[in-house]
Amino acid sequence: MKLKLPTRFLTAIAALVLLPTSSAQDAVTFCASAASLPMSAEYGAPRGYEVEIARALAERLGAGARFTWLGSEEAFEEAVRAGRCDAALGVIVDPGPMAGPPDLTGLALTRPYYQTGYLLVRRPEAPPVRSFDEVPDTRIGVEGESVVTYTLRQRGQPVHVLFDRDAVIEAVADGRAAYGYLWGPVTAWSLRERDDVVVAAEFESPDRWHFALAVPAGDTALRTELDAAIAALDADGTLERLITGYGLPYSPGTE
Repeated sequence: MKLKLPTRFLTAIAALVLLPTSSAQDAVTFCASAASLPMSAEYGAPRGYEVEIARALAERLGAGARFTWLGSEEAFEEAVRAGRCDAALGVIVDPGPMAGPPDLTGLALTRPYYQTGYLLVRRPEAPPVRSFDEVPDTRIGVEGESVVTYTLRQRGQPVHVLFDRDAVIEAVADGRAAYGYLWGPVTAWSLRERDDVVVAAEFESPDRWHFALAVPAGDTALRTELDAAIAALDADGTLERLITGYGLPYSPGTE
């Protein structure tokens, strides 16, 4: 006699079979933004240090890497909760009061795997500066819509508000601004083929954040494995190599 299960039981069993598990997977699916070069992809062509880091992490887990590309308005956290991916890349650990904390309901964060934020840019011959205290009494070029337009003014730093990142870079290049203060990852990528404006690698930015991966809170095995993989890639220099390969100064994450 054949046992006929009700449809609702068959659906429940199918859902259990499809639940993500870490060790048994042949691939880890990462959520990443398709609009945030050089961290992920542009026009469907994967590239960037986030993609390379994801592949290195998956390799440490003995798996391949797949990607779910999210639009600019889609939340990483919601995509993980909905089961669209096993882990989300590039989740800010502590955005601060300007952005508010991320909604981590049902999620857990790995250890941070790097830090980045706003960087100072200058002409190669400009005096190196390690902090804003060493910046000469001059206006710093900023994008009109950036959060640092506000925060620098709050700190008493004169700013030269320009239309966008490219306008700031050109103002530094032609001497209208001695320094620019811009979002690091995209700016470093924009400067890769220029020699008239450089990232001030010596500058210790006060506006930087730790980035981690978000995973389902119940998948403790995946989180543990990713934590171990991050530690290994940090120890052997892989994270630094991948990030600096895109022109971005490397600042390691901390637990």
